[in-house]
Amino acid sequence: MKLPPIPYRSIILAIVVPIMAAGLSACGVGGSTSISYSVGGTVSGLGSGKSVILQNNSGDDLTVSANGSFSFATRLLSGGGYDITVLTQPVDQTCTVGNGTGAVFGADVTDVTVNCTTATHTVGGTVSGLGSGKSVVLQNNGGDDLTVSADGGFTFATPVVSGAAYNVTVLTPPTQQSCTVTNASGAATSDISSVAVVCRDWGGAALIETDNAGDATAPQVAMDSSGNAVAVWTQFDGSHFNLWANRYLAGSGWLTSIFIDGDGANDASSPHIAMDGSGNAIAVWELNGEIRARRYTAGVGWGVIATISNPGGAAAPDITLAPGGDAMAVWTQTDGTHINVWANHYIAGWGWSRPATIADGSGDADAPRVAADDGGDVMAVWQQSDGTRTNIWANRYTVGSGWGTAALIETNNAGAASAPQIAATGNGDATAVWQQSDGSVTSIWANRYTAGTGWVGAGLIENNDTGDAVTPQVAIDGSGNAVAVWSQSDGSVYSIWTNRFTAVGGWGTAALIEHDDSGDALIPEIAVGANGDAVAVWQQFDGSRTNIWTNRYTAGGNWDAAELLETDNTGDAVAPQITVGGNDQAAAVWSQSDGTRYNIEANIYW
Repeated sequence: MKLPPIPYRSIILAIVVPIMAAGLSACGVGGSTSISYSVGGTVSGLGSGKSVILQNNSGDDLTVSANGSFSFATRLLSGGGYDITVLTQPVDQTCTVGNGTGAVFGADVTDVTVNCTTATHTVGGTVSGLGSGKSVVLQNNGGDDLTVSADGGFTFATPVVSGAAYNVTVLTPPTQQSCTVTNASGAATSDISSVAVVCRDWGGAALIETDNAGDATAPQVAMDSSGNAVAVWTQFDGSHFNLWANRYLAGSGWLTSIFIDGDGANDASSPHIAMDGSGNAIAVWELNGEIRARRYTAGVGWGVIATISNPGGAAAPDITLAPGGDAMAVWTQTDGTHINVWANHYIAGWGWSRPATIADGSGDADAPRVAADDGGDVMAVWQQSDGTRTNIWANRYTVGSGWGTAALIETNNAGAASAPQIAATGNGDATAVWQQSDGSVTSIWANRYTAGTGWVGAGLIENNDTGDAVTPQVAIDGSGNAVAVWSQSDGSVYSIWTNRFTAVGGWGTAALIEHDDSGDALIPEIAVGANGDAVAVWQQFDGSRTNIWTNRYTAGGNWDAAELLETDNTGDAVAPQITVGGNDQAAAVWSQSDGTRYNIEANIYW
């Protein structure tokens, strides 16, 4: 049977309708599911524990907390556009987006790249005071070294990660200079340009008194924590020696010298001065067999003269001043039978107490020296004869209890012990040094007092027996490290030697700190800053005249080369003294001849 023919229109509909239905289903018409695509990529360089917030098309936010792949939650239909940006950067990092914009074309987007880099900041600042032709080596964080050879700005080569610490120190100071760093450390949250390196040098010798009636001798000097100083000396007026003084104001210079004491009938002698960190000072001296004292109050001036000893036979005073303003003076005074050591206590706000003897009185005593700690406790040392030889003795004053019992701090009876010196730390530890003969050669000895324990025992601090070692001096820093200096003969010439005591290692090996053998180097003095830097001065003969020399020790480093502190060749320069104040500033004074008379000169290390 023959079927009727199918109309052409029906054939077309039979083909097209299913195709359209399938298309509509794909588009979601009539409740069918659409085809969508993800948008993402990879994150790299993101720091540990950090997060970056990405955004697509200003609405779809995604927090990524680890390196690797990511994908936004919202999917896009084919043909839909995407625009990926960083909404919130990670702390101390910067992230940039690659391949971040485009449109979806029938497949997931996986090639967006987010690269995070850590922010860094430069570290630098300024150097000032650097001597001509000198260099300072700075170091940041113990590894990045930078040599600076001129005043001005500097920047370390290696930047610091944002938020990380920086710590700038002086690795190698300039020759014969010291440098301090302020704004040295912190966290680098931006470029650092505030580190300030200030280098110091001797400013040049200057006359600090102008009275030409006669010789000016026996200078002494002290300095406070701000770099202000006071110097005292004795000066001949054509008839007698009187006491004079001058003050140095940090940043301004020396003022005009002034008369302190003199009675027109007797000589003033043996001046000493001590100063506290606030700029208050007390001077002591001997006049007509009595010990006198006068206090300088910062911002006020010199007070009245006080006689602090009993009348007659007093000499050789010394004084120490505690940070709180209390002071202790010591001296020798005869009782008609023996020469004893006496002391008087000054209490800030009250005045001087009564003099009292602090030695055992069994033999003549001489050369007392005294040092105070931060709390006002005091250690005194002196030499005292046992009828055969002189020995070294000590006594300690404790606030609230008074003086203890005098004690022998050396027991070597081979020969005389003399010229004791004492230095104390803030916590009450102390170091004493002296010269002692073994019957053939004089050597340098030391003993150490530990607060709460006592003296540990005397010991040699040099072993060079080619010649005598004499006139020791000692100074100590805030950590208990001590530096001793002395003059030692090699059989033909005296030179300046040193040894250093560290709180953890004890005494080191004695070392020479000057190498000019043209003449004797004598009478060294030493001062130490709170951080352990030290400066020594001495007088030295060059074959024609005596000059003043100096050398500096840098804590943790070495001694520099010795250098002249004065260049006045008109006459001899003698009797140098040295003091150190805050920020390692220093002042040196000495007596210098102009060919006719001796004057007082000074040099400031600033």
